[in-house]
Amino acid sequence: MAIEIVVGDKEIEATKLPPDSLGLSPIPETPENIKIILKGFFFTIKLNARKTMDGNIIIYDHPTIDIVIVPSKNKIISMPKKNYYHDTFSAQKRYSDFLENRGAIVLGSTRGGIVYNSLESYYPVNADLDVLQVILLLTKKFLEQELEQYRPEEEYQEEVEEMYVNPDDADSTEYGEVPQARKKGSIDPNYKPYNLLYRF
Repeated sequence: MAIEIVVGDKEIEATKLPPDSLGLSPIPETPENIKIILKGFFFTIKLNARKTMDGNIIIYDHPTIDIVIVPSKNKIISMPKKNYYHDTFSAQKRYSDFLENRGAIVLGSTRGGIVYNSLESYYPVNADLDVLQVILLLTKKFLEQELEQYRPEEEYQEEVEEMYVNPDDADSTEYGEVPQARKKGSIDPNYKPYNLLYRF
């Protein structure tokens, strides 16, 4: 699902990023007899995101963590994906540091959340600009940088899987090429580790 927002000049300045790096779309040309005065930029953010019934936004683009934005409490929560058992604290810390370095969250508000292994932060209220738009812009930029780091790992996993599924001639043998024998390999399947003998 794509999230489309109209971002003003103040929100762009609040990200502390050059407008060119955000991929801003140019304003379309209009016929001569129609005059439209537009301020700011039109910017389309494409995220794999869902909006919950209570108004929260859950972003699923990151390979290891999910990001939940809670506008009613000005809170951002990052948590490991379901069925992902590796340590995700480093990715969560990178995200909170990314927002904190750009002044998008309250300094010192990052802490462990009520959900197991979650990290939460609070973003400030600002009457002059839409802080939620700034958070979405910065989150999109962070995800772009993260996906570049995870791409070599994903490519390696695809290569390993391809090697297992379709091995080369040098790494495979035809059926019957290796003769059968009563005992194969160097590990005896009947061998029991010494310390396990006395557990039962």
